[in-house]
Amino acid sequence: MIDMFTMDTHTRCWKKYEVRPDNGASNPTITKSEFCVFDLPNSQYLYSTSWVDFLIEKLSSPIEYDSLYLRILEDSPIVEADLIS
Repeated sequence: MIDMFTMDTHTRCWKKYEVRPDNGASNPTITKSEFCVFDLPNSQYLYSTSWVDFLIEKLSSPIEYDSLYLRILEDSPIVEADLIS
């Protein structure tokens, strides 16, 4: 699974599991502190080893990994050309 984990995958994970707010949030410090904290001096998020362990456990399931991308398919409009093939 490690070959399939990219920055995009990580972004999908923190959004899905609601670990931190989106970029530009009015209060970036509201996080699930077990997994992530906002570092005020550097204006960036820091992730814990608990977060890494959580992701390893969750994403070891192919179904869970695929669910990160399911919303893209659900949000995509179906066009007639998709139905013909």
